[in-house]
Amino acid sequence: MAKKKQHKSEEVPVDKVEAFLEKNFRKIMISIGGVILAIIVIYGVFTVIQSNKQQKISRLGQYEQMFQTDNLTNRQVESFLKVGTEVDEVASYTRYRAANLYLNTENLAKAKELLNKTGGSYKELADSLLYDLGEDINVAQYTDGSYLERLWDYRELLKSGYTQEELDQFAKNYSDSRLLELLKNWE
Repeated sequence: MAKKKQHKSEEVPVDKVEAFLEKNFRKIMISIGGVILAIIVIYGVFTVIQSNKQQKISRLGQYEQMFQTDNLTNRQVESFLKVGTEVDEVASYTRYRAANLYLNTENLAKAKELLNKTGGSYKELADSLLYDLGEDINVAQYTDGSYLERLWDYRELLKSGYTQEELDQFAKNYSDSRLLELLKNWE
């Protein structure tokens, strides 16, 4: 007769797990509940933060509509700037836009101050405007591969009193540019 194999080895671990669960059931449930509660709190905080951002961005849109009427005051621009710089994603745009609005109200000092603080993807635009306002800008940082490269090259040609050779090189580099037409009209 064949001997029966005993299956005690399989039952013992199950008994140990059951005993552990019975002994620590309350602690396990409290831990699971704590994790779920933490997730809910984190989600709630994240939702509130996003909601505040969306409200601020919505307010910026309202200011933009108000600025279209050309009845803007320095106080409105300051309020626009305050709201916009509180949202990191639009802070650079807000500074650049506020600087332009200050220029419209002929507040040159405030405009230059904001343009100097502008960074991110609006840095080159801000430096371009500062250059147009007579500020000393390191043009070399923008003459190779920048977004406004052709504009910077155009400005350098105008500033240097270009030669025919320089004009031909500009025409070769930017044959489809409206700036080339402007240079030819100056001849």
